[in-house]
Amino acid sequence: MDNKTKSVVDITMGVPISRPNELARRIQKGLPFAALARLQKQYRLSRNEFIEILAMSQSTAKRREADGKLSTSEGDKILRYARLLDLTLSLMDGNKENALQWLLTPNRALTGEAPVSYAVTEIGAEMVSDLIGKIEHGVSI
Repeated sequence: MDNKTKSVVDITMGVPISRPNELARRIQKGLPFAALARLQKQYRLSRNEFIEILAMSQSTAKRREADGKLSTSEGDKILRYARLLDLTLSLMDGNKENALQWLLTPNRALTGEAPVSYAVTEIGAEMVSDLIGKIEHGVSI
């Protein structure tokens, strides 16, 4: 499989979403910092922009890079944002430009926040996921 057919979760985490036990172990052990860089590349954002989306300080990012791995909570966020991009890509029939535009554009249904910003918490990510489901099923918002 090449990167065009792999999910964002698989590319970022090195494990498919269909193997949740292994994903959980990797996150608990501490994802390599490279996972953050791989996901940043998928979002096509600068490092500073992506660090800001993750609600991580620049100094923490530098420490994690030097250590070579992320904390468990940071790994959870990486997985959250990888899943979010996979869901949005599915909504947009695989069109990455449209998916990224939708994620980064303020949305009325999310109190005017961009979905990527709204997903900074797990409950926010669930609301974005629910919104994607409603759109997929033609529910008016």
